[in-house]
Order: sequence, then C-alpha cells, then structure tokens
Amino acid sequence: MGKIKNMSLKGAFMMYMLVFIVLGLTVAVCLNTMFSNAEADRALSYVTDRYQEIEYWNSRGIYTSEGVYFVFSDEDSHFIRVCSILAGLSLPLPFIAGIIMAGLLFYRNKLKEPIEMLISAAGKISKNDLDFHIYYPRRNEMGQLCASFELMRHSLEVSNRENWRAMEERRRLNAAFSHDLRTPLTVLRGYVDMLGKYLPDGRVSKEKMIKVVQTMGEHIQRLENYVSGMSTMQKLEDISFEPQLVEGEKVEAELKAASEILCREKELKLQYTERIARKMLRLDERMVQQVLENLMANAVRYGKEEIKLTLYAEKVYFTMIVEDDGEGFSSKAIENATSPFYKEKENVYDAHFGLGLNICKVLCEKHGGFLEISNGENGGGRVRADFRMDL
Repeated sequence: MGKIKNMSLKGAFMMYMLVFIVLGLTVAVCLNTMFSNAEADRALSYVTDRYQEIEYWNSRGIYTSEGVYFVFSDEDSHFIRVCSILAGLSLPLPFIAGIIMAGLLFYRNKLKEPIEMLISAAGKISKNDLDFHIYYPRRNEMGQLCASFELMRHSLEVSNRENWRAMEERRRLNAAFSHDLRTPLTVLRGYVDMLGKYLPDGRVSKEKMIKVVQTMGEHIQRLENYVSGMSTMQKLEDISFEPQLVEGEKVEAELKAASEILCREKELKLQYTERIARKMLRLDERMVQQVLENLMANAVRYGKEEIKLTLYAEKVYFTMIVEDDGEGFSSKAIENATSPFYKEKENVYDAHFGLGLNICKVLCEKHGGFLEISNGENGGGRVRADFRMDL
C-alpha cells in the first residue's frame, strides 16, 4: 500500500487510466450485450417458426430467408430502435466516463492536497508570513516539490531573521551612538558654562584654566575616537577592548570631575567615597569613563537631592557604585533594565532611549566584569559596575 501511495505521478496516472479503461471495456461489453440481447429477443419474438432463418431486421420489421416479412408494432418498433441506439452508445460512453473518472480521482488523490498546500503557502509568503511549515508525506514528484518549497520557506525565514537582526543591531548601535554622545557633550557644556561664569571675573586661575582646557581637549579627542570607532562597527558588542596601565589617581580624578559636572546640571549634591589603594590599574579607561557617565546620567535623571559615588579597587576588580535617592527600581525593572530599549510604562515617552544600562552591561562584560542592579538602603536605585583588571 505504501508503494502505491508513493508511486510517481506518471506511474500513478498510467495505473489509474489502465484500471478505468479495463473497467470501461467491461462495462461497455456488458451494456452492449444487454441491449443487443434485448433488441434480438423482441425482434425474434415475431418469428413463429423457429426453423426459419433470419435474414435481417430493422426498426420496422424482420425478414426471413424465405422472404417472409414481419412488421413490428409501434411499441416494439420504438423499443428496438432505442435498444439499437443504446447498444451503439454503450461502446464509447463507458470509455469516456472511465477517462473522466480516472482524471478526477487522480487529481483528488494525487494533486489536490499538495496544490492547495502550495497555493496557501505562496499566499502567506506574499504577505511576508513565514511562520508555517509545509509537509506532504508522499515521496513522489509533488512530495519533492513540497519539500523544495519548505526548504525555500526556511531559507527565506532565516534570511529575514538575519536581516531583521542586522537592522535591529544597527538601530541599537545608532541609538547607543546618539545616547553616548549626550553625556560627554554635557560634560563639555559644563566646562564651558563654568568658564563663562567665572572667567570674566578673573575667578579662574591660569593653572585651573589650563587644566580645564586640557580636560576638554581630552573629551573632544574621546568623541572623535568614539565617532570613528562607531562608524566601522556592525553591532554594539564589536566595540574594541584595549586595556592599559593607568594611574589610579588619574582615573579617580577624571571620574569624579565628570560626576560633579553631571550632578551640577540638576544642582544635585555628589557624595564621593574612594578606596583605591593601588597606584596602577589595568583598565580600558574609555570603557570605564563611558560606564560611569551612563550610570551618573541615569542617577541624575531620577535623583532628587543627592547622588552617591563609590570607587574602589580590590584584588582583580575595579568597582564603581552609583546610588541615587529617587524612587528606585521596580521588581520588573531590576529584571529587565539591562535589556535594549527597556523603559518603565510611565516613562515610555521620555526622550532617552532606554539604552544606558544595556550599554553599561555590554561594556562591563567586555571588560570581563558584570553589572548589578538593585535598590539601596534608602530605597533609591543602586547600580554596581565591576571591571576585571587582570585581562
């Protein structure tokens, strides 16, 4: 039975035709015999002498070899005529009916189901709906066609998924690029505002001004490097990791200065604690600075009066902890805050992208560390970032 179901379309078509031709021939012979016998019986019923030889008969009467002619009644004449016509039609009609039946059954059993499947699949693909599967269990030409169609659907699905992922990564990268430009620009604006406020009155010493200009130059150089690097990346995780030995005091001073400027934007107080005992730290300073600025910007957004920054280096990790006195993270936010573009429902229309903590998580992991989100003792948000220094 399995061999018959999996027979090729050509073989199946020949089998259907052969079966129905034989069936048609049998029916034709039976019908022709039946109508011919009925016609003969009615005609011969007029011959009274069974020894008379029949010459021929037609619809009007019967002739014997002795020249005797028997005229049929109108009813018998009509009956014989009908039987003669039906006997003639009984030969071609069963063959025609058999061919039609063979074609209909062949279509229903071998073509209908896979054709309907393929038409439905083509309609879904035209609507870019690839969330379906095509399975036709027969191992004939239609089964092979359905298998090829399923392979094509799968290839399109994989291609679409890869294109979507690439577009999403590019969207995420562009958003991260825009997001991370804001904080250094805010720092630069803070220095500019400070110089504009104190320089005209002469309240900025020459040494202080030189230091501020140098710091601004470093931030500008950092922005240039950042723009150059981001233009060649395909996704955020491709960001380069370049650790170097840097002085602990220098790292501390830069992070503290950036934090003070960001807090000054909303006139928040910065409470600073440091326990950096090591003189030299092996860090990618660019990544550390970027994480600090993102965490501080996030804390400033939700803080009310005070931001607390803690820096320390112990064993193989450099750690920063940023705490605010805002409302803190919800349980859902603690689980999802590091996901790309995540925002709380009440903040869904905020101008920020919902990428800050996601960027921090990526950079910490790139640096061999991790990011931990929780709520502090005062109920505000608390984020800890660790960077491994022995990589």
